[in-house]
Amino acid sequence: MRFNDNVLAAILEELYFSRGKKDYAEIVETLSLHYGSMQTMNQHLVDYITFRNLMRHEYIYHGLEDDIAVYQDMDGNECYGMDAYTVEKIEKREEEWENMSQAEQSAWYQNRTEKSDDTDAAKD
Repeated sequence: MRFNDNVLAAILEELYFSRGKKDYAEIVETLSLHYGSMQTMNQHLVDYITFRNLMRHEYIYHGLEDDIAVYQDMDGNECYGMDAYTVEKIEKREEEWENMSQAEQSAWYQNRTEKSDDTDAAKD
């Protein structure tokens, strides 16, 4: 039996909400051995390409949310505004990301995830 990634994601999301985080993590790990294209990101199951793109986006933009203004132009289109310093910082991070190996990128994401989990635990 073959499932497409959207079906697997829906099933796992349902399992997460009904059986809790620990069971979810074990199920995802087991499935990832059989369906290597799937990864977890922020407690959601995504395909590998989306996972890599989201990691890149998070690396480049983390901590800059307050420096990027979102507004609508006269036609109602969403636009983003930022100062030159923020533009330079984004360009530098893009270059850093492109020069990292996949192992370094994964280590950065793992470290960030662990810090996030520690912060969540402290809130509880």
